[in-house]
Amino acid sequence: MSDPTLIALLVFLGAVVASRLLSESGLAKLEPDEKVQLMDAFAAQRKYSLMGVVGILAVGVLLRGAVPAVLFMVVLGFYAVGMSAYSVSKVRRLGMPITYVGPFIAGQLLQIGGLAVYFAAVSGWFSERGHRLTPIRPIGVK
Repeated sequence: MSDPTLIALLVFLGAVVASRLLSESGLAKLEPDEKVQLMDAFAAQRKYSLMGVVGILAVGVLLRGAVPAVLFMVVLGFYAVGMSAYSVSKVRRLGMPITYVGPFIAGQLLQIGGLAVYFAAVSGWFSERGHRLTPIRPIGVK
């Protein structure tokens, strides 16, 4: 397993799993009414945040070849960082205890770090050849 992209993908997936475990450990320390408050506050975000990712991916597929892959990754990265920042600010505004906020922030940072490692690998930062990204080519074009 010496493919940097595959290793980076596994690092990213591991970061997501670790983030979920951290969030769950913090959630277990909340009182029942705090859990309800948290779930209510994030109901709309849970429902609609995936739409942003799907929208970005759809635009990336539709504009294949017209948009450099690095721009696609930058937009996706900014969306991920923006959603994480929004989530952290919402948790802090809700006045959740530090026993939840600390693990939640750590989990968000792990996810962003894992995504950054994956993007770096895809763009060739870890490759021996050191190639850079080229525009995504339309399907069927070589």
